[in-house]
Amino acid sequence: MTVRIDFQVQDATGRGIPGRITCTPPTPADPGAWSLPTGPTGFLSTQLTPGRYHGEINAPGYVTATREWLFGSETPIGEPVRIGLDAASGAGRLSASATGFLEADGRPYTWAMVDSFRLAERLYFNEDIDSVLNQIVDTGANGVRLLNDAEWYRIYSKDIPGFFSDVLPRLAVKLTDRTLYCEMCCFGDWQQTHGGDLNRALLYWQQCIAVARAFPCYVLQLVNEGDQHGQNFPFEAFAMPDGVLSSRGSAGTGNNPPAPYGRSKWTFNSLGTERNEEKIALSTTTIWWAINGYRGENGQPDYPGTQWMTVVDEPPKIGTGAHTDPALAYLLGLGTRFHPSGKAGGGTAHAEQALQSTLMDPNTFACVSAFVQGVYAGRLG
Repeated sequence: MTVRIDFQVQDATGRGIPGRITCTPPTPADPGAWSLPTGPTGFLSTQLTPGRYHGEINAPGYVTATREWLFGSETPIGEPVRIGLDAASGAGRLSASATGFLEADGRPYTWAMVDSFRLAERLYFNEDIDSVLNQIVDTGANGVRLLNDAEWYRIYSKDIPGFFSDVLPRLAVKLTDRTLYCEMCCFGDWQQTHGGDLNRALLYWQQCIAVARAFPCYVLQLVNEGDQHGQNFPFEAFAMPDGVLSSRGSAGTGNNPPAPYGRSKWTFNSLGTERNEEKIALSTTTIWWAINGYRGENGQPDYPGTQWMTVVDEPPKIGTGAHTDPALAYLLGLGTRFHPSGKAGGGTAHAEQALQSTLMDPNTFACVSAFVQGVYAGRLG
């Protein structure tokens, strides 16, 4: 005889989250071991042999919980057995204010990430991303920046079976195991990857939001360089999601400063900085003007500044080309420092091998590590 038992795994607010329930018999006389995943909203319905169960409940980004249950032959089918999980302190939900990022437990968080655009694509193709993530951890970084799509990818995320239900959740497990956050940039080259189909893109955005709500390691960036490459991204059609740290994204790297979206619109801002080789020393320090604004010149209107938490999200590329000196990479990281306004949050290292989600050669690794060190040093200065 078996009994149907319904479970739901939840976060601290009572919202269902995907996870796994694993049960083992407390004594040899109790029913055998089993392990099953829940659905996307935390539900699991299964037939169990009556008896005593010792359960472990896991979900990426949350503290594992243990429970003891006694299910009898007369247990009625009714409300689910609800299991609440607490966010893990190392990969809980980030939040932003005008002057800084905070971990879920209230500790200040410095944004020190590395671009690793193709992690999800490579995970889908069963390529080794564990070594890539381990090397990123070795740089001292505390997060990665994922680009869901680019015109030059082998496959677009909308064409990957289970991208939202399988690939991104599996990536979340790997990230959370390493205490890494992930800024997921949802749209890159949207004209090519989504065919400029606004309705399709809006549905896709909702799927990204759902994943970010389910897995606290994810932070959202709506778009990468939305005003460049003929993309003409329809920014105004996309609303900021509730309950998820999110950026509208950059207008255009090395071109326009971030739109002044602050508290009333998006929870933080992204600056793609100046790429002009003649201005490289000023590249990341332009975050000061991006935040605080500046007077217009040559007939241009004044720029009011974001007046809100802003990160340098795509600085000049390091490790290859003209920028192979770790000392320069360190200065670029340092340029993301807190200014008197206190609204600069850090930066993301941008390196060709790293953004391709492949292992970095020794010099690129040294440059990325130096950039990260510069970011942290800027917090202390």
